[in-house]
Amino acid sequence: MRAFLLAVPLCVTALIGASAAESSYSSGYTRGCLNGSVYAGSPVPAMDPDATKMSNDPEYAKGYKDGVAQCYIDTLNTMGGRLGGGGGR
Repeated sequence: MRAFLLAVPLCVTALIGASAAESSYSSGYTRGCLNGSVYAGSPVPAMDPDATKMSNDPEYAKGYKDGVAQCYIDTLNTMGGRLGGGGGR
């Protein structure tokens, strides 16, 4: 029982550290996804990436780049080129 009580705080600390990295990636992905949709022709306002985080936080930068790439493709596929952008069509 005592070993269990000692292990719980260690697990919680590990989860908090993991969620901090996840939220940085998620934050970048969300902003990148919005811009990926805009680049594909979606009529929503674009949001510039956080320049400080792009330079100093590799997880944010990876999330942003992944979001742009995925949502650009998803928007093109979903809208079938009806948005007026179409990526050069």
